[in-house]
Amino acid sequence: MFLVSRAIYIICFNLCHDLNAPSRVEVFHREYGKITDADHYMTNLDRVVFWSQSIYSHTTENSVSNQKQFSPPIFIVGTHRECLPGNDEERQALTEDKFLLIKKAFKQKPYEDHVVLKYYAIDNSVRSPLDKSIVELRDHITEVAKNESYMGEKMPLKWLNFLHEIEQLRAQNEHSINFKQVTKISSKCHINTNIQLFAMLHFHHDLGNIVYYGERDTPYSALNDIIIIIPQWLIYIFRLVITVKNPSDQWAEFRSSWKKLDEEGFLEERLLRRMWQEFLEKFEALLQLMQKFDLICVKTQSILYKQTTGTKSDRLFYVPSLLKKKEGDEMVSLDKLAKSNNTAVFYVNFDGFLPEGLYYRLVVRIVHWSQQRSHDKGYNPRLFYQQVKVYIDQNHDAIIRILPEKRSCIQVVIYKLKVGGKHLEPSPSVCKEILQLIKENLLDIGHKWMKRVDFNVCVLCNVCPEENLHLHKLKECLVSTPRCGPDDGMDTCKVRRLFGKDNRNQAFQDTAVQGNSNVPWFLRPLIGVYKDIPSPILPFHIMTEVCVLLDPPQPRANDWRSVACKVGYDCYINYIMNMMNSPTMCVMHGWSEKGLSLDDFKDCMIAINRHDVVGLIEEHLKL
Repeated sequence: MFLVSRAIYIICFNLCHDLNAPSRVEVFHREYGKITDADHYMTNLDRVVFWSQSIYSHTTENSVSNQKQFSPPIFIVGTHRECLPGNDEERQALTEDKFLLIKKAFKQKPYEDHVVLKYYAIDNSVRSPLDKSIVELRDHITEVAKNESYMGEKMPLKWLNFLHEIEQLRAQNEHSINFKQVTKISSKCHINTNIQLFAMLHFHHDLGNIVYYGERDTPYSALNDIIIIIPQWLIYIFRLVITVKNPSDQWAEFRSSWKKLDEEGFLEERLLRRMWQEFLEKFEALLQLMQKFDLICVKTQSILYKQTTGTKSDRLFYVPSLLKKKEGDEMVSLDKLAKSNNTAVFYVNFDGFLPEGLYYRLVVRIVHWSQQRSHDKGYNPRLFYQQVKVYIDQNHDAIIRILPEKRSCIQVVIYKLKVGGKHLEPSPSVCKEILQLIKENLLDIGHKWMKRVDFNVCVLCNVCPEENLHLHKLKECLVSTPRCGPDDGMDTCKVRRLFGKDNRNQAFQDTAVQGNSNVPWFLRPLIGVYKDIPSPILPFHIMTEVCVLLDPPQPRANDWRSVACKVGYDCYINYIMNMMNSPTMCVMHGWSEKGLSLDDFKDCMIAINRHDVVGLIEEHLKL
């Protein structure tokens, strides 16, 4: 939540720790009822790389073409220099070795240019005067900050005055305010219209000054009535729920509730109210914020039971991220299942980087979707450590898990229940529906939270021996036969049968006219925007895919900003950037108004080296 684009980041690590050694984490042992330190699957070096990847993935690009340092910049700082063994020269040599190891790990990674070239080793023991390296680091941060492209940008003085008022409330230890208070403050700052007010609130939200998810068109939502003015306080609220507690810190009267949360991933409403007892007046708003962040999902049947019986039964919430690995855990065995005739298996490969938070957000969404499908059939999703089993329909279930052998990969298994004791293939329509569901949700999560996380949908090679098993991209398997070695080609008959298109022409129908069920959720509001474009150069379903490619800012600005400059919208780039809609779709209004053609658009894409966009258009339209 705090990984914003307009920021400078410092990743710290302890120089005394072996970078190749497993990092240490706290683990709760059910059998002993204690929390102890244990080795994590990540090394200390992996942790540094992980945070660099996370910063890159969660933020957009601020850099301009003539900027030396890519933005947001990342400083690498080693601490506890004074605790290294040996004299000053030996400590320096040890420090340089560790820095070199980190630089090698960053080499040729997409975030490499975001890392500031000079690394710092600081002495934590010196308080006054400050360690020389700390002074140099502080001065270097100031220098880098001055060169950020957004420094010197103008904002309305009214918005700055509003922030000053918020600072005064923070000084009084106010962590959040309601919309009525915001309206009063904004009036004091002469911000008198709702349009100006919401634009300012979203602006300060994007900068990380506040947290606000309200919208003008949802005035009665609980999210509209809570503005977090100390963002760190929200982390405290979330930690009360998603942090494993030592049994000695658990309240005795809620022992059964703690057990249900710890072993099954179910959070009872009465326990949640106890956790947030100091903030009960904001309970529903905080609950909606947790749902907004895809941290929890309400158990639908608990609501239905409460409504049908009229009882005061508590709501139940799924919290997948709290499930921990334990001995003898009832896991669904997939080894034999994945090879069976009644399964369809595909993989979502994140090329070395899959944040667990992304996986759990996906699980929350899939659990919610499955409950909508099965709410009147009595089927509940089954949650395990990094694995979930969900209902699809009367004949199909699905299992989604992080692949243990390759932690940057999600495995999806769709299987059909036995019919008359026979194993039959899953329905192709079900397979394509689940594939589309996974892709849409990952695109939406990426669009909202992790803007530069890339993934490919793949299938397992069925030719190579088990010790050399690897993945092939699904889209390639649907149009050709991937080669494995000089003489072998993968058998793609089953893949094409289950995931291929039944009618190639149907895929190219204009979904703006035919309906929006195949449009990614986060782009569906753009249908109205699209219909307002005079003489659009592309059908809506192709335009949405172009938006997915051009919306994420690129280091050299070869994205939607180049299109904006082409149509004379360069002076509005900052404004468009802060709009809730897709910036690409917005600037395409100007493209059509200028009378520019599809060929002009393709020439523009070729000029900025975006051959992926040209290829996408030509593939769909078969030009």
